[in-house]
Amino acid sequence: ARPAKGHYELPEGARPNPGYRKRGVAELSLVSFNCFSLRQSGRLNSLLEDCGREGVMAVCLQGTQMYFPQQPTRRREWKVRTQKGGPWLVLSWGPPSSSDPGGVMVVLNMHVFTQTDIRERKDPPLGVKGRLGGVHLRRQARGGQDGLDLLLSTGYAFQNTENEQKRQNFWDALIRMHAGGSNRTTHLNAIDANGHIGAGLTQ
Repeated sequence: ARPAKGHYELPEGARPNPGYRKRGVAELSLVSFNCFSLRQSGRLNSLLEDCGREGVMAVCLQGTQMYFPQQPTRRREWKVRTQKGGPWLVLSWGPPSSSDPGGVMVVLNMHVFTQTDIRERKDPPLGVKGRLGGVHLRRQARGGQDGLDLLLSTGYAFQNTENEQKRQNFWDALIRMHAGGSNRTTHLNAIDANGHIGAGLTQ
């Protein structure tokens, strides 16, 4: 599959099951959003209700601020059921402390993807915990057709007020996260870059 007109076209052999009756199911419908905290009760469910109503297949969130002190790796997975469009599989990477504004998520619509599609969960290194996360989705197609092969990441870059090395570590980790895959792998980044565009830290 190749990106065209800003869309990722799902390969014929990796399209949603017939029960997912939405317009344009041949294209991946993705939302990227800095939610500025999901600590409020019910906010994630409400957000996913809206996404389900619009036929969204994957959601990338930044700034969740969902801190999991009981998880040393700060990573968690769980399912969310909504009246519209669900169920959803949440893959979360929490910030290193409760006061950190980070935290990112990839949320997958389980009408489109299955847990067996997840070949690898991409966890960030220690210095950028809660700032990066990714998942490599692969599905073998039938009849010799191209299958699903998508490496999807979400990220929340450090502010320009942070020290230069910390900011550079984020971009280095993002590059390493997408170093895997084959020549058939499609790479998608959904990132709040905090105004950073280009190869240099000053751009």
